[in-house]
Amino acid sequence: FKVVLAVRAALVEEEAGEAGAAIAALETHETAVADARPAFREAARRAARDAAQRAGRRVQCDCDDDVQCDGLTSSSFERRVFENLLRVDVNAIALGPDACGLAPRVASMFNHSCLETATHYATWHDDDDAAVVVFRAVADIAAGDEVTICYLGEADLARPTAERRRILAASKHFVCECARCGDAGLDRRATAVGTERTDVVGAAESDFERAERRHPDGRAAVAVGV
Repeated sequence: FKVVLAVRAALVEEEAGEAGAAIAALETHETAVADARPAFREAARRAARDAAQRAGRRVQCDCDDDVQCDGLTSSSFERRVFENLLRVDVNAIALGPDACGLAPRVASMFNHSCLETATHYATWHDDDDAAVVVFRAVADIAAGDEVTICYLGEADLARPTAERRRILAASKHFVCECARCGDAGLDRRATAVGTERTDVVGAAESDFERAERRHPDGRAAVAVGV
């Protein structure tokens, strides 16, 4: 589904409207991916070639510098699909256990925190099957406070700070400096959720008990005005 999403994003870019410009503005982190995850980059290149071939849009570069352009022209459909696969890897948000989406003007603007103050889920309009991403608070948020979400899955979120930072550095290309990662005591208490009965756990459970809706992936969301 990530390849399908990258192809759809490339088609939107071709329309040269505001939505395409918003997608193109998302970072690809191509240099960082080439250095840290060469196997993933090569897989993305192969997937882009295959997608372009299937769409009848295979475009070969006519220059001699394969190092700089990797055989793809910057204006080719194949190149756009490749770049969007990198964008999806970094910027896509989960829409359930088996789907993800790009919302470059909204969702991708949320910074990460290992103690997020909001979470999200997707809902679909029955009339046009359009997806709508809904964000809900999972903590009290004062006016002017930054609203953050978590880029990690539940399993990775339960890992110690060093492991969470390693995962985020490899997949999202930044070193997390959130409150939880910067406070060893807070991290130990937060990691204890589900395994120990602590005041922090109790506070979290009281928030979850106020949840008005449960996400498709099982995470609770608290309806708090923001």
